[in-house]
Amino acid sequence: MTGQTGTIGRQGWFARNWFWAVPVGLALTLTLVGATAVAAAFLGVFKAVEASEPYQQAVTRAAAHPAVARELGEDVHATATRKASLKFHNESGSADFVISLAGSRKEGTLYATARRKEGKWTFSTLEVAVEGQSRPIDLLTGADAESAPVQAPGETRLNLPASGLRGLRGLRLPGAL
Repeated sequence: MTGQTGTIGRQGWFARNWFWAVPVGLALTLTLVGATAVAAAFLGVFKAVEASEPYQQAVTRAAAHPAVARELGEDVHATATRKASLKFHNESGSADFVISLAGSRKEGTLYATARRKEGKWTFSTLEVAVEGQSRPIDLLTGADAESAPVQAPGETRLNLPASGLRGLRGLRLPGAL
């Protein structure tokens, strides 16, 4: 028996290990497919938020605002959405965003809160916090405020906190019905 090397009857790797290799391979494949589906859904949701009307309005108004351009530099653009809440119900809805902005000089954060009533979005908060500044840039005040409420001639408005309304029962204002 001097010419035999002992390879007769020896099985290959898969034949010896199929009982654990097949389940592990299937588990890895299913995990990869599942992770890909979750990532695609997550990206799809963020793309839908970024394509929404209030998001686009907020970023466009921030980029076009002279004080924001002065602080952040030219080419102000959104770099990341850090928080997003977008709700719709027929012609009403709400939106709340925290968006990272960047310009040629600095970075900032855009805070936007809006309500949709009868199909029209109105911002209640639209401001940019800039690194190194103690006060944010309010985009709703001044000449650049596109969605600031407009007061009709002869209209009387009171801006009081909810707690200040208790003692106003029976108060009549000139021109009010």
